[in-house]
Amino acid sequence: MNAADVVVADAVDRDVVGIVEVAATVDELVGGCGDPAYLSHLRRHGRVVVAHLAGRVVGYAASHRIGTTEMVTDLFVHPDHHGHGVGKLLLDAVWTSSHGPRMTFSSKHAHALPLYLRAGMAPRWPLLWLRGDPTALAATSWSVTSASVDEVTRWEHVWLGVDRAVDYGYWLDAADGRLVVVRDAAAEVAGVGALGGRGDQYGVAHFTARDASVSDAALTAAIRTLPRQAFVALPGPHPTVRTLVGAQWRITDADYWMATDDALVEARCQALSPGLG
Repeated sequence: MNAADVVVADAVDRDVVGIVEVAATVDELVGGCGDPAYLSHLRRHGRVVVAHLAGRVVGYAASHRIGTTEMVTDLFVHPDHHGHGVGKLLLDAVWTSSHGPRMTFSSKHAHALPLYLRAGMAPRWPLLWLRGDPTALAATSWSVTSASVDEVTRWEHVWLGVDRAVDYGYWLDAADGRLVVVRDAAAEVAGVGALGGRGDQYGVAHFTARDASVSDAALTAAIRTLPRQAFVALPGPHPTVRTLVGAQWRITDADYWMATDDALVEARCQALSPGLG
């Protein structure tokens, strides 16, 4: 193939089947654009572009904004078309702005890291995928109660200055979705987040603590409420990594957080969705 034969454009309804076909080849049917709800969310609140070759979808990419930061949430090329510049075409097209802070979670694929490095993003820390038994964690007196989109959004905005309302709405609508507020022994709000998810992505979809001093206790309290084997994705510096590994949770995979600036994520205070951040 020749990259000049590839046409990249915003995704339209007729591209959905092709996106799902590519997603199936890269194991992205759960938690990625092969999931109709996730793809619909990104098309409504972000941007999704596709690469066509001879009228067939051979790759796709998606982005959305977290405050002033633009995040590439997905970028995948059909394995038959790796190494021909399709990824660069998709990355160049998916940005909604020509400037500003940028980030993504990169897989360890040989083509992924160089692509993002050339785009000005550097690897900062690993995003560790952990799975295990919530009941293996020590019980806590901190309270975990259900909350509304407005409540969790308000607290995260106070702490981080970003509005995640549309993403919290998406996480709430997911399978077994539940939004929670964690309060410490003094009944002060220590953390907020979203629990739930489909299949092996069931667990913590997103969580933000008030500050690093309460981060481990707040997240552990939230995880402890999950009724079955669970998943959480944590930045390498997050204190709960050590807590979970000490409770026999396994690190099953890892992405690299790539960013134009170290300060775009509070690595010690947040559990992050590999897709939406």
